[in-house]
Amino acid sequence: MSNPKNNCSDATIQLLQNRRMSKMFNIPPTRVDTFAKSPYVQSNPATGLFFTQPQLDMRRKVEILKYAGNQSNTKTNAFTRAEKYAQVINGSYASRTYSKTYLDENMIPGTNRLATCPQLPTPSTSCDIPGPMITLYEDPDVPLYMFQSRNVDSYGIQNTVATDIWIISTSNHISFTSYNPALFLSLQLMQNIPQSSYIYTIHTPIAITITGRCSSQIQNPANNVARLNSAVKVKVYYSGQLVKLAVPPIITFTNTNLSMTIDINNNGGNGFLADNSVFSATQYIGMMTISNLFLYTSNNYNYQIYLEFDVNLDNYTNFGTEQPTLGVIANYTGGDIQTNTIIQPQTVAANTGFSIIGI
Repeated sequence: MSNPKNNCSDATIQLLQNRRMSKMFNIPPTRVDTFAKSPYVQSNPATGLFFTQPQLDMRRKVEILKYAGNQSNTKTNAFTRAEKYAQVINGSYASRTYSKTYLDENMIPGTNRLATCPQLPTPSTSCDIPGPMITLYEDPDVPLYMFQSRNVDSYGIQNTVATDIWIISTSNHISFTSYNPALFLSLQLMQNIPQSSYIYTIHTPIAITITGRCSSQIQNPANNVARLNSAVKVKVYYSGQLVKLAVPPIITFTNTNLSMTIDINNNGGNGFLADNSVFSATQYIGMMTISNLFLYTSNNYNYQIYLEFDVNLDNYTNFGTEQPTLGVIANYTGGDIQTNTIIQPQTVAANTGFSIIGI
């Protein structure tokens, strides 16, 4: 069965590809985690056990019984004027009086208010609650859950106004093997970008890295030099298509010495390492600057910038057929790292980190 013919034009395919890449920069709104507030995942501080359904139901039931009927919109048991008049005539409407001893024991010092009385377990039949008898009690350690109050939590989202004219997607310690281009950064242009074109300058700290295996073929373990070719290739893609740059970008380095010299450690002077022992080294060699990078900047454009590095050994024959892997790490943030190797130190410019500007 043959595949159906693709009727989309090249322009449509590029538009769809650009839209797909732009979605990588989408930041979804914060998800409301109602489960985090659930008492079912909380433990009772008094017992250390999880709350049970009957405990939560009782806490909610007691809270409901605290409120008088005249505080409810669904009030059905309010006294009529005749009933209130009868209470006044019979004296049952009079204020309750307390003994001096009770007041001295329960009055909050410095106030005219009584302290909250302890809630004792009470049969529901003693409270004129219809239905089978249950014991009512209030446990303050049980959280109030699924209780509808007048205040309703608002989960509305305040949309933020985007002020950025572009967004960058990159990361620290991006590895490149020699002669293999890899993605360095993605540039998403926003809707409020003010210019139709920009000339970009990018700064990134770089390190040379080497990894290999020891073997009897290594003729000389000392003074092995890995050297970076300064002719770094910069490739820009839009919608999966290589962009033909109007002018070539300029590559410069803060250090003139773009190399790393290592000695393959001979096991601390105790003889050569055994065959297949892994050795590796990584050394920061300074800042690299990509300047004069001219790009057209229509809103919602998404560019992917690839880099290709060329790292070589001064003496490949020293390793015989066991050739090590050479490469570069961009956006490097660490120091010298050596395993079964000794890196010869060198003076380099300070690591000022990744940055990008456009004019």
